[in-house]
Amino acid sequence: FISSVEFESRIKGGVISKPFISSVEKGVREQLEAGGPLAGYPVTDVRVILTDGKMHSVDSNDFAFTSAGKLAIKNALSQSGTRLLQPMEQVNFSVEEKMQGEISSIVSRNDGYVTGTSGEDHLAEIEAYLPTANLPEVSTQLRAKTGGSGTFTSEFSHYQPVMDEHTVKTVVDGSPHRHE
Repeated sequence: FISSVEFESRIKGGVISKPFISSVEKGVREQLEAGGPLAGYPVTDVRVILTDGKMHSVDSNDFAFTSAGKLAIKNALSQSGTRLLQPMEQVNFSVEEKMQGEISSIVSRNDGYVTGTSGEDHLAEIEAYLPTANLPEVSTQLRAKTGGSGTFTSEFSHYQPVMDEHTVKTVVDGSPHRHE
């Protein structure tokens, strides 16, 4: 998964000169990296299109256009609504076949979802997706339910919106990146 910020200028007729278009883009990227209004984390997966502007012979300078880009992003984010994303792991469990239901319950209780199962020789392989933040608890629960015989591997997969409003509030309130 690659997150990105795309900037496109649709300025026509030279209403803003190319160096100042670059200044607007710089301000946009700086503001997105500085963080969004929800929890102050960097904003990703955004396309910004510059459609209009004005230059003034006295007041136009790099700082003014960089500031305009930052202000435009602040205004757009406050009006558009943002979503908090969480990193998700693809997790593969290997357990005794009789434990398959327990693993499904562990996954569900930890805000995950099962995407596939297979098995042979009394062993079950279960593929699931779980929030990265929940893996320590999953490990503890797996060890407790299987007596230490169950194992899992995990690998980062993607980001997905946080659905639980309590979790969103906890993250937002506790964020060291939060802008007051």
